[in-house]
Amino acid sequence: MALDGVRKLADAFGGKAEPLFHKVPSLFDQVNHLPVGEDRRRKEHIASSWKFNATLVVMVIANSVILGVELDHPSGTKLEERFGYFLADLFFLIVFFAEMLIRQNQQGWSYFLDNWNLFDFLIVVFNCLDIVLAVTSVESARIATTIRIIRLLRASKYIGGVRLFRGAWLVIEGLVSSLRVLAWTGLFMIVVVYSLGVALATLVGQDPIVFERWNDADQYVGSVYRSMMTVCQVWTFDHWTSSLLRPLSDLRQSSGVVILALAIVVCNFGVLNIVIALMVERLSKIKQEQDLKNGKFLKKIEEAVLQHLGDDFRRADANSDGDLDYKEFSRLIRQPHVSQKLRLLGIYGDEADSMFDILDADRSGTLTPEEFIDGLQRIRGPARSKDICALISFAQRKCNQAKQNVERTRRLIETVDSVQSRLDAAGKFLSAEVQDRKVMKERGLAVWRGARARHKVIDALDRDRGTAFPSLKEYEDNFLSLDTPDLSDGRHL
Repeated sequence: MALDGVRKLADAFGGKAEPLFHKVPSLFDQVNHLPVGEDRRRKEHIASSWKFNATLVVMVIANSVILGVELDHPSGTKLEERFGYFLADLFFLIVFFAEMLIRQNQQGWSYFLDNWNLFDFLIVVFNCLDIVLAVTSVESARIATTIRIIRLLRASKYIGGVRLFRGAWLVIEGLVSSLRVLAWTGLFMIVVVYSLGVALATLVGQDPIVFERWNDADQYVGSVYRSMMTVCQVWTFDHWTSSLLRPLSDLRQSSGVVILALAIVVCNFGVLNIVIALMVERLSKIKQEQDLKNGKFLKKIEEAVLQHLGDDFRRADANSDGDLDYKEFSRLIRQPHVSQKLRLLGIYGDEADSMFDILDADRSGTLTPEEFIDGLQRIRGPARSKDICALISFAQRKCNQAKQNVERTRRLIETVDSVQSRLDAAGKFLSAEVQDRKVMKERGLAVWRGARARHKVIDALDRDRGTAFPSLKEYEDNFLSLDTPDLSDGRHL
């Protein structure tokens, strides 16, 4: 905190053009490093509260406004004539004196190491001197009252951390960081104006005809200094056409017209636009540095939140197996402190209920700590372009795989249809063969039945021949009675 203003001004005018953020602590800062308890006490002090600083900003602005009103509407120099303004000065003196005491109580002796504090201390001393002189009826110079208006610059220090005035603070930072560029630009402008003033005084101011025919010649080109003021009037476009351009054109001073044109082109269209471009570029760089700093800070916060969620995940593991099932996960995300941490990551209650299926990448029915943390990092906040591109690529790959699977299924269906037609033909052939075999089996059975009948007859004849000896007449009758096939028609057993 000490000597920050001196370092910034030194860097702006002659030091390195390094950004105002991420500075490496110097040896002075490291030696004067505050203990943890002292640093906490200063941060918790009333002088560090935004209400106290906001009140001081209001007091500084009110004091400046009253000073302006007093200058526009003076009521006199004596105490009786300006008694109201005297009471106002006394009130603001008490306020600023109390501020000085409070800040000295907060910072101790290091209060006098800050340039703004020294400036406030001197203003309070001068204000006390003014009050004493006013009470003793001595007309004071009121120096402190006059320079008190500079306290408005300190108001910019208090609005630096207020979100409402972030744009104004960015402009102030850009202006301070561009002081070196502005200083070199001002020096270059002085050189250009001096050169053009010398040229104008030489080419136009040395011509006696110009002084005879132009009544205001001595005022505009009578000396180098006046010629420089003429050049400044031209590039600021302050009545330059009627006061300068037309008289020089009437006197046929083309060299003077050329010098005025060069002043406009170089100073107005050239240098001023370059200054504006440099300031805009510096503001953009400061904005990028602030965004980078805020991004790093948010990243640290997110890492801390994820670490605490990992601890909550391990505590929610009831069976100590290292994983969470759906019931354990539901109890975890419904805890108030876990829901608050999820909201910090951009995950709200309506999304948390459906997270289990999203986080369970391997479809195992349980969540591992790695799946939990990696899943939270992916689904937190709005979808990023990288994740959307990855999702589109994944969907395209799956679509191509689905097309390939559909084509393979179609070819398999065609093969199955061909096999089915072949099986139908084979089935018809086998059905006909089965029918033929059935007919053949019936015919074979009929043959076997006829053969058994013949065997029976032959056996009966054999038995009869072995037991009886018939006469010739009986033998002939029996032989004729047998159902013997007629060999004449070709039928036989």
